[in-house]
Formats: sequence, C-alpha cells, structure tokens
Amino acid sequence: MSATTSTSRNRIGNWLLKLKGNGRAIDKAKWLIDKGNRDEALQFLDHSAEVFAGCSKLKSEAANFLFRLGEFEAAVEWLRRGGISNMDEATVFRWSRKLERIGDLQLAIELLHLHVENNDHPPEHDPSEAHFRLARLYRILGDVDRNIEHVSQCLETGNYPNVLSMICSLRSDREKSLLLDRVENFKRVAELPGHYAIRINFAISDIYKHNGNYEQSAIHLGKARDEFEWKGQKLTEGKPIKPSFLIIGTMKSGTTGFYHTLCQHPHVYESVRKEARFFGNLEASKDWYFAHFPRLPEGQSGITGEATPNYYTLDIHEQIQHTLPDAKLICLMRDPATRAISQYYHGLRHGAIKRPIEKFFSENVFEELSGKSDAELETIAYQVGAGNLSFNTSLVFGLYVHYLRKWFRKFDPNRILLLTLEEFSSNQNATITKACDFLGLDRPEPLELTKPHKGIYDADDEAVQRLLPRLQEFYERPNRLLFEEFGIQFDTNH
Repeated sequence: MSATTSTSRNRIGNWLLKLKGNGRAIDKAKWLIDKGNRDEALQFLDHSAEVFAGCSKLKSEAANFLFRLGEFEAAVEWLRRGGISNMDEATVFRWSRKLERIGDLQLAIELLHLHVENNDHPPEHDPSEAHFRLARLYRILGDVDRNIEHVSQCLETGNYPNVLSMICSLRSDREKSLLLDRVENFKRVAELPGHYAIRINFAISDIYKHNGNYEQSAIHLGKARDEFEWKGQKLTEGKPIKPSFLIIGTMKSGTTGFYHTLCQHPHVYESVRKEARFFGNLEASKDWYFAHFPRLPEGQSGITGEATPNYYTLDIHEQIQHTLPDAKLICLMRDPATRAISQYYHGLRHGAIKRPIEKFFSENVFEELSGKSDAELETIAYQVGAGNLSFNTSLVFGLYVHYLRKWFRKFDPNRILLLTLEEFSSNQNATITKACDFLGLDRPEPLELTKPHKGIYDADDEAVQRLLPRLQEFYERPNRLLFEEFGIQFDTNH
C-alpha cells in the first residue's frame, strides 16, 4: 500500500471514529467534494459502509448523494447493499428516469427490480407502477417476454391506469399470443375480493379484441359495465342506450378532461370506456360497440356518448351516418404546434417512439409536406389516419382544416361543434355550457372543474424551444385557412 493511500485511509478512519452516528457521514462526504477531494469522498463513503454496515438509511442517503454526483453504478451498488429498503418510491422513479435519459436502461431496470423485490414495503404498497415502468423499459429493449411479464404483474398487483394503454399497443402476433395465454389467470384475479374487476375485465376484453374474438370481448365489457357506477348507482337492467354524441378529436387536445367534465351533467352518462374505437374497425360488431354504454331503466332519461380522438382522421363518415344517424359531433382542437410535441412525448412514454425529438421532427419530414396542394394534403391526411406511416403522424394530425372540410361536406354543419382546448382551459363552465346548448341539454349548475390533461413535457427544454418556431412556421397557412373557413383560432396564452 502506498504511503499516500495509507495516510488517506488513516485520516478517513479517524474521521469515522469521531462521528457519533451515521447521520454526519454524508455531510462529511459533501464537505470533501466541496474541497475538490472527490476520490477521497468516495473512499470515505466506502469505509462508512463498513463501520455502519447495518444502517440502511446511510446506504440510501449515500446512493442519493452518488446519484447527484453522476456516480450511477456506485449509487446502485449502495442500493444492492441494502439501501433500497430505505429509499422511497418517488425517489426510485426519479433516478430510474434519470438513468433512462442518459441511456443506461439496464441500470434503470436493475434499480426498479431492486425496488420491486424489496421486502420492507408496507402491506398497502401498490407495486403496479413499478411493474409498468419495467414493462416499458423492456419494450424499448425489444424484450417481448419480459415486457408481457411485467404488464401482467402490473395488471394483477394494483390499479395503475396506464397499463390499459400499453395493452392496447401490444399488437404483434407474439405479444397478442402471450397475453391470450394469461387470460384465464386474469379472470381468476378479477374474481378475487378487493381486486380491480373493472380494469381487469377491460384488459381481458382488449386481449380478446386484439385476437379477433369480439364475442368474448363484448362479454367482458358487459362484466365491467355491470360493476361500473353511473351517478352513484349500478345500472344492470334494460338495454344499453345508443350514443347521442361523439367527440371525434383531437388527440392530445384535452378530450379526456372535457369529456369527463361534460359527463358531470346530471343527464349525461359516460361510456364505460371513454374511447370505444369502433368506427373504422371493420371486425367489431354493433353488439360489442353498444356494450360500452349504460343500460337505463324504463322511465329514466339521459344521453350518452364517447370520445375517440382519432375519429376525425378516419374516413368513417358514412359508417357513423348509418350507425348513429342522429348523433352530434364535437371536435376539440389545440394549437397544432404544441399538440404535435405532446403527441411525440406520449409515444415516447409508451415506448412506441424511440428517436430523440430532433430526429423525429427532422427537416425532411417538413419538406415531404411542403408544396403540396390542398387536395393532396387532404388525401395524405386521411391516408395517415388510415395507417400510412410514410408521413409524420404527429405533424399531419395537426392539419385540422384538411380533415374538417370533408366532415362538413358529409354532415349537416349544425351537427358539428368545433371547440379549442385553449378556450376550455380558460373558461371551462362557459365551454361546457356551449356544448350543453349544442346537445339540447339544460344548462348545468357550475361543474367541478378538471385540469385539462395536455400531456406532460418540458416546454423549456432546449430541443423543444428550437423545434417550436419551425412547427409554428409549418402550421401558419393551415391555421390561417382554419380561421378563414371555420372561424377557429388558438389563443396560445392559455
């Protein structure tokens, strides 16, 4: 051992002897960092682990300290030594996101596994979100088996809502087959007391649907519906009522908040699932579709509807006219530049998009759409809605005017209401009142306001700030046409 190393170890040993408890060990390490002695600080922490071997709190604090230093492998090592038992879930998730951002997915996965396998959680702890995060990371890595394993664990162990979105996105033959293999176990779990029968039956319904069995899918939709409560009561008698309205768009424009606020009206009954995704699906039966909606006993009045925000991108006008000849249509839009960014981050969170935002919105995706005539853009818009991925979907879906023209050609304009997220955000009650007038409902008492869910991204991120002006430039002409033809403009102050 060199004289320098020996001196350092002796000094560290003397410091540890002077500490009356483990609580000051981190402070001492911080002091060494401040003095520029990074290596000595790390040595000090290692020796602290030997002296205070049984203290999980020290190990957890040391891990947090090392995470902040960027010593990620060393931080996880402290958690392996027992620090995980004293690290709260929010902190685990924060560091796993950090590891993901720097590209160390394997270390992020190990961190989440340490958390899931920790035996010191209280009995009421819900591990479902941790399983969802693991499923998402395994999906990014292309590990189908482990992805399905943790999707299943998420569904079986708790009530984390995003698992249904992930199940809906698992469409490869292998993914569908692996989920179908687990259906019987999901059915058993759904019967257990205290489990989330509605959510699990939704998942079972989706799995059958994705495997083409709409008869079984409708049965489990019905089971979920019979557990559902409308206005504080279960409705299990009578025939399902047909929807009187459809919210046809648009994705990442606040349709969830708007729909649930509208359904607070005493005579509006929500669908068991906000998004039925029936129109445009050539395999689904009407029985399956109507299983989404409440049964109303004789003498009880009310209307129902659903909100599938990609409907406006689909060539489904005749199908709607045939199935629901009297239904009214509501289209909620958002400033297309921020909507496109929000859709990108939505895809990123669910593992459907893996490229950084600069590459996803590279200049060539703008150039592909530049110089096209209005007729060409309308054709492209509906092709993208139908699944043609030759063009950037996040970009095309904001070409509202090129979708709406056809809707107004196919429907009586009096059956279509156009709204914006910006007006809903600034005055929810006034916007809901406008919708109630449109639907022929009594004006409601002031409703419980909801925070419109716009999708989460950091508006101050440098990449977003660089991209936003390019998006605004791209949408300048379509937005101008939207105002000239339909009177819609976006107040971006909200």
